[in-house]
Amino acid sequence: MRFVDLRREVFRLHGEEEYAAALERLQAHAAAFPEHEPIVYFWRMCLRSRVGDMAAVLRLFDEALAKGHWWGDGFLADPDLDAARAALGWAERAAECLRRQQAVAAGPRPEPTIFRADGDPTGLLVALHGWGDTPGAHGAPWRSAAAAGWHVAVPYGSIPETVDAWSWDPGRDAERVPGWVRDIAAELPASRLVLAGFSMGGGLACRVAFEGGVAADGVIAVAPTFRHFGMPWPASPVLRRLPTFVVVGRRDWTLEEISGYAPVLARAGWPVRVEEKPGTYHEFPVDFADVLVEALAWIEEAAE
Repeated sequence: MRFVDLRREVFRLHGEEEYAAALERLQAHAAAFPEHEPIVYFWRMCLRSRVGDMAAVLRLFDEALAKGHWWGDGFLADPDLDAARAALGWAERAAECLRRQQAVAAGPRPEPTIFRADGDPTGLLVALHGWGDTPGAHGAPWRSAAAAGWHVAVPYGSIPETVDAWSWDPGRDAERVPGWVRDIAAELPASRLVLAGFSMGGGLACRVAFEGGVAADGVIAVAPTFRHFGMPWPASPVLRRLPTFVVVGRRDWTLEEISGYAPVLARAGWPVRVEEKPGTYHEFPVDFADVLVEALAWIEEAAE
């Protein structure tokens, strides 16, 4: 079982309110993925809270802190933890997490994850991760573009959310990302630039590319959400009409928003293609490696 398969199964059971079954599945397989230990601890805490075992929640919290893990407010405010936050001792543990988060935030952002194309590149793909994602792990779904002749760069956001997991600052990063992308493009020169992203990063990619913050040739948005950075309104004369390839699951909570937005873009002159994936939640579809190569080829053709 891959970690993405475990995540999908746990989230499916959680969505069906089968919390005990989700916890059992998670505990049976989590040891195989030590690199994902911080998020696994968090999921276990959430599920223990859902089944009413507050003593276990606090015990897991202590174990995680002892191993150097922590979570920011965005994680600790999760509705799954509503009951746990009232438990005696929670506030002290949360305060220690905040101290660790602030220490990381005071340091430098990590360097982008980069996959280089073999030989002369067709273009550069810059992919923005989702909220609370680990860019190193998040970079893996985009790697097939490198095999197809594209340089791939996955930069980190500006807000640390847990160990090696980051998010984007809704108040500042729409203005900062263009400069970061230009720095990457200077290091990885190519004749084409495609801006991409997942979830929060997908919405940010659309805003930055459409508003002309970078000279992108197209956009690939996987399950994009616009609640953080706003929905670029196509009637605006300043927006660039770029080829936009959207991938979304039919069980994804962003589907309704995307289904309403994509036709508006199309009517305003955007070349738009939406791929809806059956049985897929808020995640990369299982065949994304092939979908990505297809999306890049479609953008190349549409941009000519």
